[in-house]
Amino acid sequence: MKTKEFVGLTDDLVFKHVFSKKEILADFLNSYYDFFHEKKRVVEVKTSTDDPIKGNKRKHKVYYGDIMAYLDNGEMVSLEMYNRFHEREYKKSLSYISRKFANQLEKGHDYEEAKKITGINIILKNYYLRNASLVSDYVFMDKYQYREIHNECLEMVLLKLDMISNIVYNQSRKRLIRWLRLMAAKSKKEMKEIAGSDEIMNKAIKYMEEFLNDEEIQDVYDKITDVEYYAKKEGRAENAMEIAKNLLKTKLTFAEIADVTGLTIAQVEALK
Repeated sequence: MKTKEFVGLTDDLVFKHVFSKKEILADFLNSYYDFFHEKKRVVEVKTSTDDPIKGNKRKHKVYYGDIMAYLDNGEMVSLEMYNRFHEREYKKSLSYISRKFANQLEKGHDYEEAKKITGINIILKNYYLRNASLVSDYVFMDKYQYREIHNECLEMVLLKLDMISNIVYNQSRKRLIRWLRLMAAKSKKEMKEIAGSDEIMNKAIKYMEEFLNDEEIQDVYDKITDVEYYAKKEGRAENAMEIAKNLLKTKLTFAEIADVTGLTIAQVEALK
């Protein structure tokens, strides 16, 4: 396996595998609602992470899909991990939760039946660097009265892992911080120290280890490492279009090239 020495929960594939487990996801999201003193609770989890790793699904960050949680009040939550969160990722997240909101009703159903969709994005780098708070919360606002619109349909939350190192909260809010520190850990030893004797967190570490020891998964990470090496060799500071043109000469997919260069898939396809 040629990948970097430590792969943890901030890795997209690992994150989606571990948090597709209902007991793990429910514990984390319930700690999130406890943090805000809300009574909401997870009652069901639906993911597409159990699809076989075969065919065109074996692509960089593609074959593992959605993580959706259903709450006891009918609302839905989408959970994502981002190693960076800039304008492109903001638009991606907004598009996703908007689509989920629109698709929850069958034709002929009243829109009054539609439930709120929340996208919780855990990020390593801030979209707005001037915002030093742990949590950013985006909802619909009345631009003239500067107030939140009651019963908003969509909500986007950013949880910033780079803000948690020195944060201390009271007991009722402590578990979310502990989860975020587990995600941000830089080594397996640090993860185990954070988890301590906690049964759920130790299960998360166990699922992570089992996933990374799978031979098919190791093949996928070797491919990702090759992509990252080629991008570094070409020089990320160069013009993205020129890098994409060079990468098109390889066997990389349009999606992989788009991920490496920051271009859209449509832009990459247009260069062919």
